[in-house]
Formats: sequence, structure tokens, C-alpha cells
Amino acid sequence: MKIGKRTARELINEVSSIIDYDINIMDERGTIMASTDPSRAGQFHEGAHLVITRSLPELSVYYDGQFAGCRKGINLPILSDGEIIGVVGITGEISQVSRYARLIKKVTEILIKDFDILQKEDKQEHARQLFINSWLNGEWEDPALLAKDIQKYGLDPDAPMIASIIRPLPGHEISDILIKALTKSQFMTCQISKETVAIGCFPSPEKCAERLSSCMEKAGVGGCCICAIGAVCSERENIPDSFKQAKTIIDMKKNSRPGIYMYDHLLLDVIISSVDPDLKGRFIKHVFGDCDKKEISGIADFIDIYYRSNGSIKAVSQALFIHKNTVQYKINRIAAQTGLDPRASGDLMALYLACRWCRDR
Repeated sequence: MKIGKRTARELINEVSSIIDYDINIMDERGTIMASTDPSRAGQFHEGAHLVITRSLPELSVYYDGQFAGCRKGINLPILSDGEIIGVVGITGEISQVSRYARLIKKVTEILIKDFDILQKEDKQEHARQLFINSWLNGEWEDPALLAKDIQKYGLDPDAPMIASIIRPLPGHEISDILIKALTKSQFMTCQISKETVAIGCFPSPEKCAERLSSCMEKAGVGGCCICAIGAVCSERENIPDSFKQAKTIIDMKKNSRPGIYMYDHLLLDVIISSVDPDLKGRFIKHVFGDCDKKEISGIADFIDIYYRSNGSIKAVSQALFIHKNTVQYKINRIAAQTGLDPRASGDLMALYLACRWCRDR
């Protein structure tokens, strides 16, 4: 392996916290990659070059300029699997820095091994994220290779699948605890902006919802997220459709209360939301006419409860904590304002749609 400049800088930051002497990290060519003295970065260090080319276990420099680009101090090889991949140098009087030399060498080699592991994990995670993004966008060509990759990342490519999206409410974030809980529950996860996409093998949206609810409860984020679930895909190639359905629902429910919403349970809402915006605007104007914003807001609040109460005067009065005569007054008032009577099913649907679209704007 080779030490990159970024790794060298990170090594300097870590190692320099141990001692107060200047430290340099040199690459396999003897060039100073990073230093606690920024002015030395990029300079050739003959001492390091000698350590590398002659496989020296240590090189002491007793005075500044003894070797080109060197200051007094000790230089030691950095080993990885028995191979010299660089040199670490400590600047200072030999008698003072010698006691730290072996410690710094060991710490540097341990840190490099840790950085290498992290970099490999980052590359693997990056590859996984790229695959999921490509899959969700339908950017695959070989069905056999798609199946192989799905299996590689923990899912059964021949089982029915569902895509879901978890969006945190404003002021909240998706926690690592939730991601770990989803992974343990056999979900394949991917971060897209602030949202988490979770793909799993389930025979129905309800089964997927049960598992997601369990994961969110374990992570303690049940009341902080909105989750949308697409339809079941019998073919792995169709997961982009399930993802798009989940995306439609998550956007549609952006102002809703925390909870889990399923595409198959909200088809009417999807149809209503898919109407052309220009038609929505014309219809709103047709229904509300000259009503001002305050009047429209009041009508929308009442119609929402009236619609969900199936037109029951008693249920509406209980929901609003008002007398039944007051409910009748409000109904008559809306009829006078709009020319539409909520007691008539056709008029109620027109009012409901206009109120719904008005709130979605």
C-alpha cells in the first residue's frame, strides 16, 4: 500500500498530539508529504530516501544539513506487511527524541493499519451505495449481474421486494442506531440527501410496515420520522417503481404527522394529488370564488372534519366541541359562501377536493 497525502496529514495530526517535537511523514520516494512545519511539505528528504533505498532500521541526523533537506533528529521506516511504505522523522536533539522514536514509529504503523481498514470499508460502502442508486434508477443491463449484486448485499433476488423511504422531521436526523437496526432486520439501506431508502424482501406492505415500525421503536425515532412504503415488486427489476411510489407518498405527506404510510392504502390520495396544478388552481377559484384566505382556511378546517366524520352532525360536534346547532349553522354558512351544500355528496366531494388542493399549495 501507499500513504496518501490525506492519510499523511491525518497521521501528523494524531501523532503530534503525543509529543511536542516536529514530526515529518515522507513517502516511498523520500518526499515530505506532511509535517508539523508546513514550510517543509513537498521538500526532498535525503535521510528518508536512504532509509528506504538501503532498508535501514533507523537513521540519525546529528546536525542540520548533514543530508539534503534534513534537520537533526531520528528517521525510522514505516512498515506495512514487512514492506517499507514511508518514513517518519522526529526533529530534535538525538538525546531527547531517541526515547520517543520507537513509540512514534509503532503508533504511526498502528494508525496506518487503522486508516487502511477504514478506507477499505469506505470503498465497500461507496460501492454499495453506488449499486443501490443505480438499481433504484434502473441503470442496469445484465439481469444475472443484478441478481448477483442483490444477493451480495444480503437480499434474496428471487423474493418479492419493497422499497421504502424514511424522512426525519425538521430538526431531526436519521440516527446510526436506526441504520443498524434496519440492517439487522435484513433491509438494504442507502442515504439519499437526508432520507434513508430501505429495501427489503416482504410479501406485503403491511409486513414491511411492521418491521419498519419495530426498527424505529428500537432506535427511539418513531415519533420523529415519516415513512412511506411502495408497492410489492414480484420482479427485482421493478424495484425502481416501488421506490417512485414511496417517493410520491413521502412528498405528499411532507406536512403530515409522524407515521408509516403505504402506497396501496393511499391510491385515492395519489390520484387526487396527481391532477395538473393549473386545473387545481382553476377548480379552487371556481369553488371558493371571492372568499378570502381566512374564510377558506375556516372552511377547510370544517370540511376536513366533516368529511372524515362521514357527514355525522353528532360526530362533528364532538370533534369540534360545539353544539349540533352550531354545526348546522356552519354548514349553512359554507353553502351561502360557496353555493355548495356539504350535505349533498357531490358538493361535499367538490369542497373536499378544493380544500385539499388549497392546503397542498
